Amino acid sequence: MDPTKIERTSHVLQTNFSISWWAVVPIVFMLLCAWRKVPAIPTLFINIAATVIMIFVQNPHESVQSLNNLIMNGFVAKTSDASVNALLTRGGISSMMATVALIISTLSLINFGTDYARIPRILMRGGIALSVLFLSIYNSLFRL
Repeated sequence: MDPTKIERTSHVLQTNFSISWWAVVPIVFMLLCAWRKVPAIPTLFINIAATVIMIFVQNPHESVQSLNNLIMNGFVAKTSDASVNALLTRGGISSMMATVALIISTLSLINFGTDYARIPRILMRGGIALSVLFLSIYNSLFRL
C-alpha cells in the first residue's frame, strides 16, 4: 500500500469523524457476553442498546427518525474522499434482506417432503445447525 494513501485516508477520517476509545464499548460488551456465555440474541440486544445510548450521548440532537433510517438503510458517508465513502457506506437491515430470504427459503425447502419419523431424536436435539445439515443430507439421499 502507498503510505500517502494511508495518511490521506487517516486524515479524512480524523477530520470527518470523532474517533475515540468510546467506540470500543460495544466490542467489550460483545466479548464480555461471549465470555459469560450469554446467548446470541440477548448479546445482540445488549450491543444495540449500548450503541443507541452512545449515539444519543455523543449527539443529543439525533432524532429517532434518523436513527430508524440508519438502522434500516445503513450509514452513508459523505466525505471528500470517494475511497473512504466506499469503505464506510454500508448496510442496514434492508441490505441483508436478500440473505435472509435465501436462508428462509433454504430452511423451508429442506422441510419439504421430509419424513421426520425416520430422523433419530438425538440429532434433532443437537441444535439447528446440525439439524439443518442432517436434514439436507437426508433429503438429498432419501427424497420421497
